Amino acid sequence: MVSFIGRFRHAMLALSAGLLVLSGTTAAVANNGLAPLGQGAKITGRAGAGVAVADDTLSVAANPALLTEFPSSRFDVSVIVGFERVRERSAILNEFNQSLIGIPLPGFTVVWDPLASDLPPGDDTVSGSSLRLAVGLYEPIALGFAPTFTVAWKPTETISVGFSLNVLLTYLTFNSNGSIGGGGGGGDENEFKPLGLVFEHRQANGTPIDPPTPFDGGTGQQITWAEIFDLANSGSSEGGDADDDSRSVVSLDDIFGAGLAVQAGMVWSPQENLSLGFSVRSPGIILKPQGTGQLDFGAAIGNLQQDPAVGALLNALLETFLPNGGQQGLSAEYDVSTDKLVIPATVAVGIAYWPKPWWLVTLDVRWIGWDYAFDEVELVARGGENADINEIMGSSTIRYTFPLKWKDQLVVAMGTSVLVKEWLVLRAGFN
Repeated sequence: MVSFIGRFRHAMLALSAGLLVLSGTTAAVANNGLAPLGQGAKITGRAGAGVAVADDTLSVAANPALLTEFPSSRFDVSVIVGFERVRERSAILNEFNQSLIGIPLPGFTVVWDPLASDLPPGDDTVSGSSLRLAVGLYEPIALGFAPTFTVAWKPTETISVGFSLNVLLTYLTFNSNGSIGGGGGGGDENEFKPLGLVFEHRQANGTPIDPPTPFDGGTGQQITWAEIFDLANSGSSEGGDADDDSRSVVSLDDIFGAGLAVQAGMVWSPQENLSLGFSVRSPGIILKPQGTGQLDFGAAIGNLQQDPAVGALLNALLETFLPNGGQQGLSAEYDVSTDKLVIPATVAVGIAYWPKPWWLVTLDVRWIGWDYAFDEVELVARGGENADINEIMGSSTIRYTFPLKWKDQLVVAMGTSVLVKEWLVLRAGFN
């Protein structure tokens, strides 16, 4: 029976991870954490090296000061599909799964100059006192969108400064089908497990008991449902191998949250073929993402009931010690929320050098503050109305603090662009 709880625990981990756009159990994504390499096809083609290069107006995602390098009106749009190889390890099944997933990364920017009316007709010159405003959209982390408002000013011919306000949005749906395997219902303080004590609500023949008396499982002590599930699992045959019918399901619907972050940047061009850039973004706070969720472990229970080693014990437990004996099903709906989600702060410096007019070399060094952003998240599911599940969990509210413990990253990205023909530019990079 612990198999079911073990998988339910990992389904809840996956549910928490879904809120953070992470993968369930333990996954590693070959990327800058969850941060895309870059915004737009050009900077991504150089593996994310572009803090000092004005490729197009999507460059403001890397450094808002680059906005001054464009004419008074411009519109850029880019759609990238990044293919990531994801390796996921199940702590319960002790095996690795691999998959190749496509992540769409759309982005656009619209630029205008409030001082453009002061220029002669047809003159799009980027003047020494140019002021630029822009509205854009990009993804600071995978599947999290940021409508962005940017202002940039070029006080001298060699220096530009810029500032952006990021409106952070996340909208998620998530479904986890967790197969049953071996594992432990007990564990450390961070482990998700049912806390409800086992109370006998009726005799085996159906006679009610009033008041309920504690069931001690033969230990002489009150016992939790997690411990009962451990006892049931200890008799499970073949280690509780998973199959397509042994599924605990956790789903999230319409999880929405909004927040803010700010970004500032500077570009200095001491000579025509050399540019230096600096950019910093604050931690982004998404306040109280919330939506609905469903927990359903009917199929998982049903699978264990077919096991001759534990089926009789399990049936007796469900029929004797649950208020409704499992007759109303073993699924429940909840209102799901978390206090806040944090998008990591970043600090980046970069250099761009043109050895020849047709050849660009770039180098960026970027720090990403995952430690503070992805330390832990508390998931709260409220309003469960299934009395049997509430009995097992000990409450109609489920709380779980999901430890992430991500570490800060120091990222080095280098890239190059070569103009081969007027219609052909080759880009390459390493991150």
